[in-house]
Amino acid sequence: MEWRNPSDVYDPVAAGEPLPEDFPQIAPRDAIAPIYLPRFTSAEDADYPDRTLVLGIEIDGEARAYPIGVLDSRQMVIDRVGGVPILATW
Repeated sequence: MEWRNPSDVYDPVAAGEPLPEDFPQIAPRDAIAPIYLPRFTSAEDADYPDRTLVLGIEIDGEARAYPIGVLDSRQMVIDRVGGVPILATW
């Protein structure tokens, strides 16, 4: 199966999907674009202090670390780890 950008498959805004009435929406939908094609480097080559907080995942021996500082501004990373599509979010 070929991986595709989820927004190419289903767009909840275009589909008219409503938000719950009591949902306090601060920013409009799709105001923060996810990272669709993340780039990685080895832990040894990463230019982050040792105490940097990361969101980590490992599937079938393949590991990723998403720095919280990056997730603070973009909030979502669409990726594939160990052959499994994932959404890393903060």
